[in-house]
Amino acid sequence: MTSDQIIEIIYQYFPKGIDFYDRQYLNTVEFKKLTEICFARIDSSKDWSSLLEDLKLEFNVMDYTNLYVFDRCFFAEVSLLNTDFHYFIHVSIICNLFAITDVLGNFVSSGKTKLLKDLVEIHFPNHSLIDLEFANKILPDLSLQRADFGETTIFKLVFADYSL
Repeated sequence: MTSDQIIEIIYQYFPKGIDFYDRQYLNTVEFKKLTEICFARIDSSKDWSSLLEDLKLEFNVMDYTNLYVFDRCFFAEVSLLNTDFHYFIHVSIICNLFAITDVLGNFVSSGKTKLLKDLVEIHFPNHSLIDLEFANKILPDLSLQRADFGETTIFKLVFADYSL
């Protein structure tokens, strides 16, 4: 999937030029579509459950997925006790991307996280690891609950607008 195709998908779920706090926002076709996909994925997350079970064979895992509040990804913390191995996995439900970040929100794609990446790719074979530069690209005509116009990144749109 190309960057342009992903951006096209994003615009299907987020209304251009309407501030998140504007009353119109909740009534847009895009927001309704986002709401529908979040609720639909809550009941059909077998791939995510299976990934978590495989991760638990090697790691401590905390699932923080909360699609009810319109987060756009499955989200888990993965760690090993008494080590510096502590990462977060984000798997988007609106496009075929995933990310692995450290506790500071930095993207990680090598070294100790290779097993995490491999497991995500096994359970979500159509998903790709998001490129750091693309993840930080701003779409200036979109607004989120915690990201104003001019601050809304691809990462916040395809995963969630939480701060790590």
